[in-house]
Amino acid sequence: MAGEDPELQSLIQRKAREMLRRVSKPSHPPARRDPMAILKPYLVDRADEVLEAAMSQHPQLARRVVEALAAMIEAGQLSQSITGGQLLWVFRSLGLNVRIETSIRVMQDGRLIPLTERLARGGE
Repeated sequence: MAGEDPELQSLIQRKAREMLRRVSKPSHPPARRDPMAILKPYLVDRADEVLEAAMSQHPQLARRVVEALAAMIEAGQLSQSITGGQLLWVFRSLGLNVRIETSIRVMQDGRLIPLTERLARGGE
């Protein structure tokens, strides 16, 4: 290397630094995980039904809640499961009146039937 041109040495060093920089820098930003995929495993006890109802009734705001909960999970601030009642409370505390389809069923002849059906029959 003693007899090499200083410009050539400079060019080689510059190219080597550029190659190192390219190798150490990712070629594209890391893919962002889907907030819904992050949140789903934490939903228990009808929470998925509450979320589905919220998404159909208030899609934009429900998505923002999902993103916030997913961010909390990724940051380690939320590690417990979320029940349907808890998720409903979150939406309602934010002013979103999420309506949940409910039904009361009673046991008759070894099977569950809707209470309205039982009352329609006259309480047999």
